[in-house]
Amino acid sequence: MTDEWNPERALSVIENSWANFLDAFTGLSDIQLVAPGAVGEWSAANLASHIAMWDEITLEDANTRASDPAAKPQHDWQRLNDEGYERDKARTPAEAFAEMHQQHAALIETYKRLPVEAYSVDIADLIGHYDEHGVEIRGWRSAQAI
Repeated sequence: MTDEWNPERALSVIENSWANFLDAFTGLSDIQLVAPGAVGEWSAANLASHIAMWDEITLEDANTRASDPAAKPQHDWQRLNDEGYERDKARTPAEAFAEMHQQHAALIETYKRLPVEAYSVDIADLIGHYDEHGVEIRGWRSAQAI
């Protein structure tokens, strides 16, 4: 898939998916953002912390591959999700969303300075992650009539 991506196309696809994901949260109040059940037991604010964590991990993986193109970072997704939830569950919506935006901006800035080969392997997972959770938030909103 590496030869299918160029930096401009990669960043455009990621940012379009990101914008669509963010749109799922538009108009939610702080009370709605902390209500459990948006994604499993998680609130929408918990989900923002989750996305921040994975953008940070994805950034680290890209830096690792930039230094060592043969590297294949592996993660225990469930353990990291569980640990991240426990660590971040008390964050306010403002804190969670600020961290999410900060981590996404750092990821994009890193991608801009790295060769596309360092991150092309992550693009499908990254946009899939944003898209998956955007759909979940929209489904929750529809079920809650919000």
